[in-house]
Amino acid sequence: ADLLGQGEFNATDDVLTVQRLIGDTRSYSAFTFGYNRPALVKQTQQMLCAIAYLRDANPEVRLSIVAEGIDCISAVASAAIAGDTVDSVELSTGGLRLSDAEKYGDHLFLPGAAKYFDLPGLASLRAPHPMKIREESDQSMDLVKRVYAAAGASEALDF
Repeated sequence: ADLLGQGEFNATDDVLTVQRLIGDTRSYSAFTFGYNRPALVKQTQQMLCAIAYLRDANPEVRLSIVAEGIDCISAVASAAIAGDTVDSVELSTGGLRLSDAEKYGDHLFLPGAAKYFDLPGLASLRAPHPMKIREESDQSMDLVKRVYAAAGASEALDF
């Protein structure tokens, strides 16, 4: 899927690296995110629309999401919301964390996400549905393992 700021439908050749911010010299995060959704949320909405369309158009076909790098964030968030509508998810995170955002204009900025368990927290919301996570250690995904175990779905999680 070509999500906001990606792919051939991107208005420019630039990769999305910053949020669209309000053009005010006094601007701070509440001016922007108090009224507007961050780029990652918009990408997640677009992914959910694609999932709904594909499932409706082809109800008998297995639907899998494969993502790497920054795309893992919208992929795992939409897969967690979609639940069993998505048959499987495979992520290659490269160790990406939302807490890597250095300022609120960064494309990784998602209010509250780093505070509430970051990417592992989002991934744990996918339980008990199948998911493979690559480029992560057992230690870095301990929360995910514990949530899957509590859901009785340890076998649905693969590292």
